[in-house]
Amino acid sequence: MALFEQFTQLAATFLGDKQNQDSPLMKMVVQMFSQSSGPGGGNGLNNLLQNFQKNGLGDIVSTWIGTGKNQAISPQQIQQGLGQETLQRMAAQTGSTVENTSNRLADLLPQIVDKLTPGGEIPDNDSLSDVLNVLRNKFGA
Repeated sequence: MALFEQFTQLAATFLGDKQNQDSPLMKMVVQMFSQSSGPGGGNGLNNLLQNFQKNGLGDIVSTWIGTGKNQAISPQQIQQGLGQETLQRMAAQTGSTVENTSNRLADLLPQIVDKLTPGGEIPDNDSLSDVLNVLRNKFGA
């Protein structure tokens, strides 16, 4: 299944219920993956993965990219990987607590990264950009 189809399918499960608590969080995740590190820099997915690796969580994240089973991540490890400031901002923008945001991201990020890396490969910027443009429109990100 193509990258776009896989990620759209995952997003649709979170959009299926208009009351779904993950919709605002998915909007934030799409925004996070959309950020680039400037001209010639990596995409938001690469930046996220590098941040987790830099914070000692590379082994866990590599399972999300690989073709095998995704290793679980704890809410505390999400805080370690993303940083307290990022989680506070996400929690505030989604109207949630840092604890709840960390818990939800611990469930969501492995699935999302897995869907964005079919066949164990990180997509190029153009492919990722195409998927994220559609998702930005769906989530109003």
